[in-house]
Amino acid sequence: MAGKGTRRVRLPIFGGETELDLAVPGGRGALGMVLPAARQLSKATMALSEGRERSAGRAVTCRAGCAACCRHLVPVSVVEALAISQAVAAMPPKRRAAVVRRFGAALGQLEQAGLLAPGGGEPRTAFRSAAAGDPSEAWRDVSGRYFAAAIACPLLEDERCSVYEQRPFVCREHLVTTPPERCSNLDGAAEAVPRPTFPTHALATLAEELEGVFPATIPLVLALEWSSGDAAELSRDHDGSELLDAFLNALVWGEELSDE
Repeated sequence: MAGKGTRRVRLPIFGGETELDLAVPGGRGALGMVLPAARQLSKATMALSEGRERSAGRAVTCRAGCAACCRHLVPVSVVEALAISQAVAAMPPKRRAAVVRRFGAALGQLEQAGLLAPGGGEPRTAFRSAAAGDPSEAWRDVSGRYFAAAIACPLLEDERCSVYEQRPFVCREHLVTTPPERCSNLDGAAEAVPRPTFPTHALATLAEELEGVFPATIPLVLALEWSSGDAAELSRDHDGSELLDAFLNALVWGEELSDE
């Protein structure tokens, strides 16, 4: 039986069902109030996926300080972008200033690489792609060029995430079972642990359907810029229990969505 302030949910995972007691957001608030429950669900489902890999003789090789994946293009929902911005704002002044400088430097590099339009106007939400039409081709184009630019995530400090507890779901759920050196390129040699579900997709769906925010997914490196200009778009008040329902209903499971 679920405890007070929790709800027992059944998760359709790996061809069966798994029960999980999720913390129900209390009271009313913005979309970000569902993040603790979303992180709890992510941790539980990825633990199950890791367990299946271990049973098959494939152990996760990711370790603290191994940050090759922190040079990849990381998509985040605007809900996560705002949470990251708030985490940076809560840092001590000197540390916060260093992080903000790194974000600015990364955007400058992206502009020079032709991936990002010059700033100065509305907050930017996407990179420039040389591939027209097909979204999958556009994603491969920009992600490849981004990785080739070797731009470290601005949140990295000594090869460790400075907002680890608030890190995006794409980062939480990117685990590999192959040697670290295979993460040094994009040729597909790194073998990832399957992601049972996609919280980023669900949070973006909430932002679109409940707040009318488009686009609701942006590159992580644009998080501070977006939050400084468009965060007011996520200001509506929601009932916590209803918000959890909406999040669970928006979840797409691995067999329904092959990539993100």
